[in-house]
Amino acid sequence: MAGGHVLKHLFAAYARGEDATFRQVAADIVAAERQRNHRALAADLERELDYGTSAGGLPPVSLRPVPRGRDDQPLLRLVKPLRTFDEVVIAADTRVVLLVDFRTIDDL
Repeated sequence: MAGGHVLKHLFAAYARGEDATFRQVAADIVAAERQRNHRALAADLERELDYGTSAGGLPPVSLRPVPRGRDDQPLLRLVKPLRTFDEVVIAADTRVVLLVDFRTIDDL
């Protein structure tokens, strides 16, 4: 299992809300366990790191706690988009082709 120094680093990253550092240290722990031939443990840790227990089986968006209202209900829900910006924005050269086709549709 991970040594005290690594665990301190992991907990410090969590406390500071440093998602990238937390995930990197956790990935290092997975690699170390795999190197020690603890393959089942490494696979379990990696699965939790990759998918966690968040809704929809997606990795959590942030380590920071979600703010709550007076009724102790979450004030917001953080979600990670399934598509990237590049996937939903039409490239400039494609826009020109679509625009030309759209303008000539009245001629049909």
